[in-house]
Amino acid sequence: MKTINTLNEMLSYSETIKNENKKIAQIDVVGDLHLAHLELIKEAKDKSDVVIVNIDGTTDYVVDKELTAEEKEIYQKTLLSKDILFCRDAGVDALCYYSDRDFWGFHDTSNATEAFKYFISKYHQSYLMSIWPKQLEACKADITVIGQKDYYPDVIIKYFINELNLPTEIIVLPTIRDENGLPVSSRNKFLTNGQKKRASYICREAQKISEWSSYPSVEEIKKHIKNIISNARMFFITGNIYSSTTLEKLTTINEEAFIKLIFKFKDVYITDNIILQPK
Repeated sequence: MKTINTLNEMLSYSETIKNENKKIAQIDVVGDLHLAHLELIKEAKDKSDVVIVNIDGTTDYVVDKELTAEEKEIYQKTLLSKDILFCRDAGVDALCYYSDRDFWGFHDTSNATEAFKYFISKYHQSYLMSIWPKQLEACKADITVIGQKDYYPDVIIKYFINELNLPTEIIVLPTIRDENGLPVSSRNKFLTNGQKKRASYICREAQKISEWSSYPSVEEIKKHIKNIISNARMFFITGNIYSSTTLEKLTTINEEAFIKLIFKFKDVYITDNIILQPK
């Protein structure tokens, strides 16, 4: 497996691969890889000749625990070492862990439509706009594989690709869950077994909303979710319902939508998405 540390290395590597007429699949992750990421890698391997994994902001791994600066640095290095082994064992062809700073200014958006600029401004996605399309360009990705667990940014990524006319196919895999229905996440390791059971209960009950024969008002749905979370003795963060197309907050469900569910226990955040089809 090739490891890449700079943008120039990536540009050179991807150019070589494309000159060999090979198809490239890209996977973008934060780090601390786990079973759900393995499923993304398997799908990428099945659909391409070369799989590239980008680990964003390696020096800024998300750490849910309160650590000193020295402890955080050790934790980050440990995670990166683990992720390198994980990708090598999974058969990844190239692992990139350069800094996001390498990408600022790389993508030309001067021809972006006013509607697109408004979309970026409205949803505060200037970071994604500045980084993510550039990674696809640098990788020369024919395919990007993403997970439904991050449904909100998934919608934004689709919008980016369509608006910027990037030659990249999007493959979205269903959320990978454990045997109790809890979305697989690197944060789960910070939960006790009892907390995992309570979090799983919340996710299972929330997913049942999609099976209702009809939907009440959005406020009633949010109230229902709050009650579920309260009964499980966890803290509600959000249960907003958005359009799957425009990301507009909805007050009634008359189009495909999703519930962006976030709750927490102490300093551990748990996220899930419930896809709602109009009844």
